Amino acid sequence: LVPAGEVYYGANSDSYTGFCSNPVVSNAFSQIPSSQNKQCSSDVTGNSWAACAQFFTDNTKAYCVDSTGIKKEINNTSCVSNIIVCPL
Repeated sequence: LVPAGEVYYGANSDSYTGFCSNPVVSNAFSQIPSSQNKQCSSDVTGNSWAACAQFFTDNTKAYCVDSTGIKKEINNTSCVSNIIVCPL
């Protein structure tokens, strides 16, 4: 999603607003079972976004990516609907 986010940003007046409803995100999320927690959000100014999804094998963990290029494992409790950066 990180490269897709950068393409989206450049094609949308340097804004991530609407990125999470982009077909690239929708397609990625469609590959995740509906029972799994998955979230994507951009901040109100359109300057950042983050997405996360619960692990299949460990429901206490999730994987997070964001517009700063972070890609990391996080606690699933941090994978929330208003996530705009991956937690440190």
